[in-house]
Amino acid sequence: MQSFHAFVICAVVGFAGHAWSADLELGEYLAQDCLGCHQAQEVVGTIPIIHGLDAEYFIEAMYDYRDGFRENNVMMSVATSLSDEDVEALAAWFAIQENQSAQ
Repeated sequence: MQSFHAFVICAVVGFAGHAWSADLELGEYLAQDCLGCHQAQEVVGTIPIIHGLDAEYFIEAMYDYRDGFRENNVMMSVATSLSDEDVEALAAWFAIQENQSAQ
């Protein structure tokens, strides 16, 4: 299963910096649900900032929640409700957002 994840990640991100194939408008639309918990400015409790998160990491994390390798009831529910296209779109959109936390 991990090799499948690597294939999907490479297909989305592309090799050697090729352009995204993900739908940024779809990502922005879907992200509205994420923003209820994930803030751009600060970590809230144990909820991390995902703005500016590396797309490959985002995709791997979502697939790990979907496949039960990461455990969090909310995130497992969210991940299982998303198609691969949805996950790729979210990864692309969050990757280009600015992390506004104090760095």
